[in-house]
This record gives sequence, structure tokens and C-alpha cells, in this order.
Amino acid sequence: MTVARLSEVTFGYGERPVLENVSLRIEPGTFLGLLGPNGSGKSTLVELLLGLREPDSGSVELFGRPATARSATQRVGYVQQDVTATAHGVPVTVREVVGTGRRSGIGLGVRDDERTAVDAALQRVGIADLADRRLDRLSGGQKQRAFIARALAAEAELLVLDEPTVGVDATAREQFYGLLAALNEAGMTIVLVEHDIGVVTEHATRVACLDRELHFHGPADDFADSDGFERAYGSEQHVLSHDHQ
Repeated sequence: MTVARLSEVTFGYGERPVLENVSLRIEPGTFLGLLGPNGSGKSTLVELLLGLREPDSGSVELFGRPATARSATQRVGYVQQDVTATAHGVPVTVREVVGTGRRSGIGLGVRDDERTAVDAALQRVGIADLADRRLDRLSGGQKQRAFIARALAAEAELLVLDEPTVGVDATAREQFYGLLAALNEAGMTIVLVEHDIGVVTEHATRVACLDRELHFHGPADDFADSDGFERAYGSEQHVLSHDHQ
């Protein structure tokens, strides 16, 4: 079954559409990098995909259901922008945050199988040793892992990340993308909104490039040589390969 399908989607906040006639399919196991200049509609597309907004025309489906259906959104994990600012001053532990991914949460009377799922998620993202630490005392990279662990504990089948590396240092950023690659290799479908074209073309398997309209959707290796890049970013922009190490 197709994980997500946008069919001729148009959406606007006023008379001028932010997205216009966008059609896109995301198949299981895809690592999709979503690119576009500032104001191109990337975050709006994510909100439509998460069922937070409805299109003015067209349709958005998750797992064969309308994206606004609870049964569909429960199968999606989301990591927002600027996780370094999340839960500032709130005395909640990493284990408690990850536990909210389970239906009963983590608290009194939690079932053994749910605690096991939380522990397994923490182990999988490499922060089992931080389980009892307060979330607001973690680094940005550690917070990212905590929210990914929450999605894993919830048994999410689609992981959506909207520019998650804002405010994170270069070393943690590379480790983070290594984690995403490992999750994708294990079968997780991922949608990553990212401003760094080099990161997307290095790690994603497919690229979708937006600037109101969808200008490219295809294998990551083909993006730099496509005319979709020029149509979205302009003829004076160029892709430069560089080492992220």
C-alpha cells in the first residue's frame, strides 16, 4: 500500500496559492528529501500530510485513508523544527516523553509490554543511558533522538521531520543523519524537509523539489542535473558538492 498520496493538491492562505496542483506519491521504504527555497510551501505540505490542514482542492491520503483520519495519523511520527527549544523548563524525563508514544503513556500502572517497547526504542536510538534525565537538560542532538524514539515506541510507519537540525552542531548533525539512514535501511519510510541540498542528495533515496508547484520528483542522484533545480531555485544558483564530515 502507498504510504502517502497527494493528488492535484492546491492550498493557499489568501488568493495566491502556496501550493498549486501538487501530485506526489510516497511508497513504503522511501527516504524522501523535500527541498525548496524559503516560502516554497514545504512546511505547508507537511501540515497537509499530517492532517493538520485540509487542501483547498485535491486530496491527501495516508495509508489509503484521508490524512485527517485519526487512524491514519496514529501511524505517523513527527519531529518538528528547533527541537533544541522543546520543553524548556518542563520537568519531564526522556523516558516519560518516549512513553507518550504508547497509548497509555508511562506512569502508574504501565504495562510491562509498553515499558519494554519504550526501553527498546531508547536503545535503538542510542540514548538508553539518558532515560531518566530531564529532556530540557539534553543537547539538541539528544532531543532529536528522544523524539525519534517516541515515534519508534508508537510503532510509527512514517517518520516526518521538518528541518530538525536547526541549532545542532555539525558532529551531532552527521550522527543524526546516520541514524535516519539506519532506520530507513531497516524499513522506516522517512520524509525529511531540509534546506541543505547536499545533505538531502547524500542521504535521501528520492527528492521532491517544491516552489509552489512540484518541479522535480525522482531519484536523489538525478536531482542536481535536472531542470527542476533551476526552475525552483533560479538559473543563478548551483549545487556544490561538499564533505559534511
